[in-house]
Amino acid sequence: MREMRLYREEVFAPVALITDFASDEEAIELANGRRYGLDVAIFGWDLDRIRRMVRLLEFGAVYVNDMPRHGVGYYPFGGRKESGIGREGIAYSVEQVSAYKTIVFNYRGRGVWKYT
Repeated sequence: MREMRLYREEVFAPVALITDFASDEEAIELANGRRYGLDVAIFGWDLDRIRRMVRLLEFGAVYVNDMPRHGVGYYPFGGRKESGIGREGIAYSVEQVSAYKTIVFNYRGRGVWKYT
C-alpha cells in the first residue's frame, strides 16, 4: 500500500484508501507514516480503543463515527505535518499558543459519555 500514489500524495478529492491491518499499532503506523496529517476518521464502538487511537494519531482532526465538516462556523480546522500552514475557523488565534487536535464523536443513539 505504501507504494500507492494515494498513500504518498495529498489528494483533495472524495476518495478513501482502504486496507486491512493486523493490529491497532500497525494501523496507526500506516496512518502516521504519511507526510500529511489533515483529517482521519475512525469507525467503531470500543471507546477505550478509539480513545487510545485518537491520542496516537498525528492529524489535525480526528472524526469518530462521522465525516469531516470543514469551514468557518464549525470548529477550528487545519492539518499537521505538510498539510496546511495553520488553523482557520472559530478561535483560530489560540493556535499560536496551543497544539490542537479536534476530536469529533458521533454518539447518535449511544447515550452519554462514560469515563473510566
